[in-house]
Amino acid sequence: MKLIIPLLGLDFKKEDFLLENGFMQAYNYDINRPYLDNHIFLLYESTVTNESIERDLRFKSIPSFFNRLDVYINDTLFICYTFVITNKVIKDIKSNTNTIPEKGLLRIYKFWDFTDDEINHLMFDNTYLINHQFEQTTVPEWDYKEDYILTYDEKAQALV
Repeated sequence: MKLIIPLLGLDFKKEDFLLENGFMQAYNYDINRPYLDNHIFLLYESTVTNESIERDLRFKSIPSFFNRLDVYINDTLFICYTFVITNKVIKDIKSNTNTIPEKGLLRIYKFWDFTDDEINHLMFDNTYLINHQFEQTTVPEWDYKEDYILTYDEKAQALV
């Protein structure tokens, strides 16, 4: 997933993917919405900070942005951002073609700025992609929350 994140859009920042900024995990499959089979899912803690507000606005402006949902997992509120896979290189990575074009590699290297050991290893070891197969990661199942529908009397009472 570290290879895929920089290829989703140009407006991501490395800081967006730090645990201290609420980032939990990136996924390529959502058990809750299996029909979204050409998407990447980013899960964040639901906290309101200046950074989270700025991140939210930036993520929503990325062309591959699909939607943002507030979801409960084990009674904890999270934000799940969904992005459509529009980059062919991401599809190649997911299908284990074991090659990434130079332009894609440069974008990945520039994004991580030599700060990630796995990415650094990839840069210096041509067999890394061959030896590492892409693994499916699944968004945890959301808690069931029953929709609350107001009755006619409750609506009338709320208006009073």
